[in-house]
Amino acid sequence: MDEFETTSLIADAGLAPLAALLRPVLEGMGFALVRLTRPAGEDEILQIMAERLDGEDVIVKDCALISRAVGSVLDEHDPIAGAYMLEVSSPGIDRPLTRTVDFARWQGFQARCVTRGGPVEGRLAGLSAGGLSLMQGDTPVRIALADLIEARLVLNDELRPATRMGVSAA
Repeated sequence: MDEFETTSLIADAGLAPLAALLRPVLEGMGFALVRLTRPAGEDEILQIMAERLDGEDVIVKDCALISRAVGSVLDEHDPIAGAYMLEVSSPGIDRPLTRTVDFARWQGFQARCVTRGGPVEGRLAGLSAGGLSLMQGDTPVRIALADLIEARLVLNDELRPATRMGVSAA
């Protein structure tokens, strides 16, 4: 699954070309693209979520730098029809899990997943080409990647200190 290391496992296929355009810009600035979305019903908004490659916290100044750099690339290539607003943010503490590296880094932590069959919550236990494994107590739960709509860390007392110290359970 190395090909998914920095590419979103949960993505809008329509945004893949745009992500391919923006990813090198961010990486050249020392950031990783965590998520690129156009929220449902919000065609005039493009959201970019990024984290620092050095593991430090993303600050407002970082978001402003990313916004200017990405804005220039978007102006030059004009890949989006019509007017839109660019929003840049960090993943936050209860971050979305979108890439293989996210699922590996946060293995052992509580996650909430939205699937085609409904919500599922449990401890991240592993990821393979076929799907995601969670533990609900002693019971393993398997979610096919094709059924995974969204995955996000659950904000709890265990997660707070781990994100503050840049540590994960893995």
